[in-house]
Amino acid sequence: MGVYRSDFPVKFKLEKQGYEELIAQVEQIMDFALEIELGGTPKSEVENYDEIKGKIIAQLTTIMGQCPSMEAEPLIYHIDVAAMYPNIILSNRL
Repeated sequence: MGVYRSDFPVKFKLEKQGYEELIAQVEQIMDFALEIELGGTPKSEVENYDEIKGKIIAQLTTIMGQCPSMEAEPLIYHIDVAAMYPNIILSNRL
């Protein structure tokens, strides 16, 4: 909880079942992204659809192999404002 920064390593608790579910839904998620986020782009117009799908599955499988935990420097920032006091919010200019 709190702020994840890309310059501090964080230990994440991983659940294997969650990654198995993601792997099973990769094609559905990709199709959704094409339809909704890319304005209805047909799958047939994506030249390397299967290659990208394979890379995503390979990455998820690699992460799943590190269960139950993994230490990484996250590339995302997550701010749990409910866990922060107003002075911390102000000092971090959030």
